[in-house]
Amino acid sequence: VLVGHSVGELAAAHCAGVLSLDDACALVSARGRLMDALPAGGAMLAVELAEEALVLPDGVDLAAVNGPASVTVSGDAEAVAGLEERLRGDGVRVKRLAVSHAFHSRLMEPMLAEFTAVAESLTYHAPQIPVLTTAPGAIDTPGYWVGQIREPVRFADAVRRAHDAGVTRFLELGPDGVLSAQAGLCLAGHSEVTVVPLQRSGSDGVGALFAGIAGAHVAGVRFDWGEVLGSLGGHVVDLPTYAFQHQRYWPLPASAGTADGQGADDAFWAAVRGGDADAVAGLLSIDHTEDREQLDDTLAKLAGWHDLYSSQSLRYREEWQPVSVPVDPVLVGNWLVLAHPEHEATAADCAEAIRRSGGTPLVQVVDPADAAAELRQLVENSSSGRLWAGVLSLLGLAEDTAVTTGLALVQTLADTDTRLWCATRGAVGLPGEEPPGKGGHALWALGRVAALEHPYLWGGLIDLPMTGVSDASLVAVLSGVTAEDQVALRDVPLARRLVTAPPVTTTPWRPQGTLLITGGTGALGSRIARWAALGGATRLVLAGRRGAAAPGAGELVTELTELGAETTVVSCDLADRDAVAALLAEHSPNAVVHAAGVGGLGRLSELTEEDLAAAQAGKAAGAENLDELCGDLDAFVLFGSVAAVWGGAGQGAYAAANARLENLALRRAARGAPATCVAFGAWGGEGMAEGADTELARRGVLMMEPDQALAAMADAVADTAPTVTVADIDWPVFARTFTSSRPSSLLARLEGGAASHGAEEAAAPGDLRTDLLALPQYEWSDTVLDLVRAQTALVLGHPHGGDIKPDLAFRDLGFDSLTSVEMRNRLTAVSGLSLTATVVFDYPTPAELAEHLLEECGIAPDSDEGEADEEQRVRAALATVPTVRLREAGLLEPLLRLAGKKTDDVGEPTAHAVDELDGEALLKLVEANDGEH
Repeated sequence: VLVGHSVGELAAAHCAGVLSLDDACALVSARGRLMDALPAGGAMLAVELAEEALVLPDGVDLAAVNGPASVTVSGDAEAVAGLEERLRGDGVRVKRLAVSHAFHSRLMEPMLAEFTAVAESLTYHAPQIPVLTTAPGAIDTPGYWVGQIREPVRFADAVRRAHDAGVTRFLELGPDGVLSAQAGLCLAGHSEVTVVPLQRSGSDGVGALFAGIAGAHVAGVRFDWGEVLGSLGGHVVDLPTYAFQHQRYWPLPASAGTADGQGADDAFWAAVRGGDADAVAGLLSIDHTEDREQLDDTLAKLAGWHDLYSSQSLRYREEWQPVSVPVDPVLVGNWLVLAHPEHEATAADCAEAIRRSGGTPLVQVVDPADAAAELRQLVENSSSGRLWAGVLSLLGLAEDTAVTTGLALVQTLADTDTRLWCATRGAVGLPGEEPPGKGGHALWALGRVAALEHPYLWGGLIDLPMTGVSDASLVAVLSGVTAEDQVALRDVPLARRLVTAPPVTTTPWRPQGTLLITGGTGALGSRIARWAALGGATRLVLAGRRGAAAPGAGELVTELTELGAETTVVSCDLADRDAVAALLAEHSPNAVVHAAGVGGLGRLSELTEEDLAAAQAGKAAGAENLDELCGDLDAFVLFGSVAAVWGGAGQGAYAAANARLENLALRRAARGAPATCVAFGAWGGEGMAEGADTELARRGVLMMEPDQALAAMADAVADTAPTVTVADIDWPVFARTFTSSRPSSLLARLEGGAASHGAEEAAAPGDLRTDLLALPQYEWSDTVLDLVRAQTALVLGHPHGGDIKPDLAFRDLGFDSLTSVEMRNRLTAVSGLSLTATVVFDYPTPAELAEHLLEECGIAPDSDEGEADEEQRVRAALATVPTVRLREAGLLEPLLRLAGKKTDDVGEPTAHAVDELDGEALLKLVEANDGEH
């Protein structure tokens, strides 16, 4: 796929076969000649602002949209100058471009008529390589090239369309890497994307080319190395005869069993399940002609064992494990405590816990009926640029409005620099406790989605004890010292974990008598019906909104009847209680499987209360009607979703609705009624996830074979546990994606669930603030500086962070716009802070950037007096130790480094003299040298 930028689109058109070389040269020559003949007086300005946030004055046009916050404007010089002055006054970063004319603006229009004549005289061909255009029209028409001169270059849109088409590796062929940086920003958050420039301004052309080729190679791009190196006179050389130093630079190989690692293993089991003895014999390279009957019998047993093993290995459940907390946890800064009118006493208890730990709480009572408006007013009235260090919402204690107020909080605080924690009470259903409340349980599911969509806003979920607030545990969680974001405060705080469910030893469930399947004519419902009929069910009732009018309903009835099951298809709105009562009275089911699906996808920022209500009505209301109206049953099975278990971007309403199903199963089980809610992952074949298999596999979510999923469901019903998760997940891949924006311990107890991002990143803290709070204050600055230097070394390819000089400008270290974006992304991932794309330019040395990160953590060190006292104690201790002893102990060089001096500042010729100094004299010498030779 090709994408061109402005005049670069002509090169792309030629490479794609749209224009011959002669015609492309004729077009670019005419373009340049006619532009050069236009009157001077235009100007262009690069603006670091999103297109929708830019208001253009008369005389200025949009010339290009290069990234999410990078546009170029063009037009009359005086008008552009006025806009520049206004934007600078608003604090917007702008840069005047050194150009001869105002390209892609109305000032180009006088040349278009003559250029049209040239364009229409040329020959155009359909592209042989796809070209994603940046202007309206078809690239193989003269009109496109005329309009392209005047229209803005929509480069960002073209990059996103390329990614939507499956492109994950981008190479920039141009004089610099500026567009690579913007392409990376357009696709921020897509960890599978690699963007590599093949040239960089100010660098050796050949060196930059091969650095780019190397970067593309390790990203998976294949090259013909004979062509690449042979064209420059390269030749094969003998390897050295001495031993290599063992420093590994290759990326770590992907773990076994990933989404791509199916191959022969899948082929073998497919042959086994199909009873294809010839294929199995071929794969195993054995002769089976004499023992064909024995091999056939073995295949049948293997297939049964594989089905059992596969279905059992798909099952997971929730557990809660104790978390240790410090004796006296500390909070800093201003904290906003949002209280429901009926829970002001609890809010006061929480505020007091925050106050005793060092924070400054402000309690604000919010009317849940008008929560969105009141919260907006709170934000607007805040005089602090950082608003609050954290927000603790107790609005989730009110069951009826827990979800709607939670949504309002996320939407209102999304653009603020704070952390949001939502508290509930009795919302998680721990063993031995009463079943959880509906609203709080659904809020937890909504919160899991918020953690993925708003990783820098979301703090986490806290379920308070039934009485009191457990002060120390509450403060420890809020401070981040526990590194947990889903916690129930009991005698000890308990953190939520997903674990493998134990094997089921009882006989799998098989429906007997009449089975009611809701959503019965849909993709999942029809699968369940066939499975039930094959398993011996004698009567099936398939309920859905359209009933017999649903596509394929007649054919399905015929098929099920042939399998021996008397089948009835009925129309029923499950949200209508009277309709459900009539359905049950007529058919008297022995078991119910509620598989009615619901859409309602949308990011939290776009959801409304009506969207939440619609999702609840489509998924939960029908289940609750069935629960209320059904008599004694053998089984009551609810088809839920993993969206309620670990969240899913764009699935807020869906997750909350599915949490209501979990809640219903827990409440039924508490009163002794049969109930199984299965939170399913993605199904293969026909179904709600069809068409998404490739994208899901990249995230570690694999499609389950329907037979496996249904076998796991049958095991779950037989097991009698009210909730279970059934999904086929490549945990190492999924964990990397799941924790790419924020750390999470939810998957830590699953094999491969503790994601590793490479050896150099595995030890990096995911929450810098938490990491610092665990250290003495005098270590904070050095710790953050070491972090910045280490990440700088990784970006530049140096082996150690110690190679990076703290006061040398990033530009002088070799940073450009592309590496600056990579640096920002790395720091964002390892620190948990929300950093701007220009942070490396705004704080141009490692030392300045480290100071900024420390400020962003919101934990200012104590006063200078405390530091001075600490320094005096260190000086006093050092003064008692002869320097020669420090050198012999190997401490001299580390002490000099801690003082910010290079060891060669005290050169070898003076080593003896240095040894004669005592500790105090050494410190004075270091201060006097001030880092100079």
